[in-house]
Amino acid sequence: MEERFALAKKVSYFTMAGNLIMSIIKIIVGVTANSWAMLADGFHSLSDIITTLGVLVGMRIARQPADDSHPYGHGKAEAITAKIIALILVFIGFSTIVGAFNRITSSEELGIPGMAAVAAAVISLLAKEIMFRYTIYAGNKINSPALTADAYHHRSDAYSSAASLVGIVGARMGYLFMDPAAGLAVGGCILYMGFKIVRDSINNLMDAAVDDQVIKEIEQSAQGVEGVKEIRDIKARNYCSYYCVEIILAVDPEISVNEAHDISETVESIVKQNDRAIDVMIHIEPGRESK
Repeated sequence: MEERFALAKKVSYFTMAGNLIMSIIKIIVGVTANSWAMLADGFHSLSDIITTLGVLVGMRIARQPADDSHPYGHGKAEAITAKIIALILVFIGFSTIVGAFNRITSSEELGIPGMAAVAAAVISLLAKEIMFRYTIYAGNKINSPALTADAYHHRSDAYSSAASLVGIVGARMGYLFMDPAAGLAVGGCILYMGFKIVRDSINNLMDAAVDDQVIKEIEQSAQGVEGVKEIRDIKARNYCSYYCVEIILAVDPEISVNEAHDISETVESIVKQNDRAIDVMIHIEPGRESK
């Protein structure tokens, strides 16, 4: 857990520094270069700093050990953080769409964005893609839903920068409506990412089942243990970055309690060789008697 938090903190500090620099540049350029799309993109980057702080807080809580009030630990704090990030994304996306629509339908004359807005959009696109790849790599490495959610926030910002670039270039070519229209595309990308993360975080909080492949691997491992007559049931549920396993084993009814206990401990030990299996519950039942 300490190693996971250390990596998450390193990634988060890197992305927060990058987002702070990019948001300042994009907001200034958006105002001075008369680009609503770039201004909206700048505030989107600013929101990344807030969500990344949320990731750090969530992981700091998640790494706390179990206590009397939370006997199963605090791991789900990461999933809760991911959901909060997602809701922030949904709000930002909706607000961006409303702002862009109002800009398009306004009677105020639309201006031509300056060349600086084009340069800012290109730099932002490259920077956000680098942040996404770095964060998603770390999120997958430590299997963190909060860090993965933050990575897709960076990806949504990359999409928004791409949409801004198209809109700004289009507006400079004479299609002035394309600059605020790009804001609609930016808002749509943000909303999509937000709803996707909401779905994933809800599944995590509801203890969704792990992949069938994981179940098959557990079953094969348990069946290979001497003394196991039959695997009657296997359940495994996601618990934030890990999963909990429940197995019902059938053993020879003639063996002693101690022998059955030894078989159970062997199966548990083998299943826990996968670092993600943090809790393995095994129930022993008598198998069919040998004839």
